[in-house]
Amino acid sequence: MLIPLFGQQTGYNVKTVAVGTGAALALGARGEADVMLVHAPSSELQWMQQGNGTERVLVMHNDFLIIGPMDDPANIKGNTSALDAMKKIAAAGAPFVSRGDNSGTNQFEMGVWQQANITPRGQPWYVESGTGMGQTLTIADRSYAWCATDPAVANWISGRPR
Repeated sequence: MLIPLFGQQTGYNVKTVAVGTGAALALGARGEADVMLVHAPSSELQWMQQGNGTERVLVMHNDFLIIGPMDDPANIKGNTSALDAMKKIAAAGAPFVSRGDNSGTNQFEMGVWQQANITPRGQPWYVESGTGMGQTLTIADRSYAWCATDPAVANWISGRPR
């Protein structure tokens, strides 16, 4: 909705490239993007300190959720702390699928694991998909696994027939 309006008001043609934060920042650092909407504040600040970009503006914020099997084998339903939820997932050895792609969602997840003093890589219950959110969710769904996502994606999933 905003892109056509922006084009009409400014005369600029917008080409959208939907990638994770890590890939977006890499595109910007190479001069292949003029504007980026990303959601990993620490990476954004580091990127700016490296001499990339001319202005960083907070446009919006993003929240993250931990989603997983409806039967809740890690017993995290109703938990409002991602840290506590991830600790329970690890303690239960419950399957967890990570994007593993340095996206903002992946950076959030890795930050929580670090806070919990848990190194998930190499654990039998932990899988890195190395893909985008859609494919990661598909893998998690088929594996009856947990994963980190954001509310927009979770709302889209909850409206789908299962």
